[in-house]
Amino acid sequence: MESGQHEVKSILQAVYNLITKLITLRIHTITMSSLSVTLIQANLFWENKKANLEMLQRKIESIEEKTEIVILPEMFTTGFSMNCELLAEKMDGETVFWMKKMAADNKIILTGSVIIEEDGKYFNRLIWMLPNGEFGVYDKDICLLLAMSIIIIPQEIKN
Repeated sequence: MESGQHEVKSILQAVYNLITKLITLRIHTITMSSLSVTLIQANLFWENKKANLEMLQRKIESIEEKTEIVILPEMFTTGFSMNCELLAEKMDGETVFWMKKMAADNKIILTGSVIIEEDGKYFNRLIWMLPNGEFGVYDKDICLLLAMSIIIIPQEIKN
């Protein structure tokens, strides 16, 4: 092996060793913390937002263990109602305000879904509320208006 090739091989070996050490150090310096999640299962008051928010507030405030994320039931303000016209809220409504306050006061991430109306459409919207008031949302793929529709199949197709 010529001198130049030996030098290149030595440099490559040194770089490989350095990268391996850095990767090893990085892996060993990462510390994994535990994530505390609290699931709230509740008997919701059918279509009674005020009663549900009061009950869930008591449950959240009674959590004694350290928790970082609190997960509320689906459609936690109303139960899984299809009475969207009466129960839907806007994103600047009472429930989103309540979620901001609960997340901030309890220093938690609070998540759950509610019926939201936008442009005449209704959504079962999951809201992911951070303690600083920032939030993300996820809408189920199917608008609630479609879920409320009745599909009528003509008699000749049924037979």
